[in-house]
Amino acid sequence: MHKTTKKKILITTITIITILMLVFCIGNKAFALDPISIAEKPDATTGVGELNKLGNAILGIIQYVGLGVAVIAALVLAMRYMYSSPNEKAEIKKKLIPFIIGGFLVFGAIQLVKIVEIFVGEII
Repeated sequence: MHKTTKKKILITTITIITILMLVFCIGNKAFALDPISIAEKPDATTGVGELNKLGNAILGIIQYVGLGVAVIAALVLAMRYMYSSPNEKAEIKKKLIPFIIGGFLVFGAIQLVKIVEIFVGEII
């Protein structure tokens, strides 16, 4: 193997390990509803408080799923970028623009909903 190939493999491995460590450290909450308790108490999901909890759980799930998809997509694009020719690198850079816009939409929309929730909570 050439020295540059070994260096690329080492950088790729270190990058993947670092990103996996970040993902496992950040995502340490599980948002779930117990279906048995909902079946036993049909009125358990009524009311503003329960709706607020359910909305927060759904937003949390969407945020963590979006984070996972973004990390995987970033890894794939980064590996393709490292091992591609200059012409292919230009194509990959073009694919980064929708990726960045999608990240802003997913995470920005969730933060926007949380800000609206705070303002509405203060008004009510």
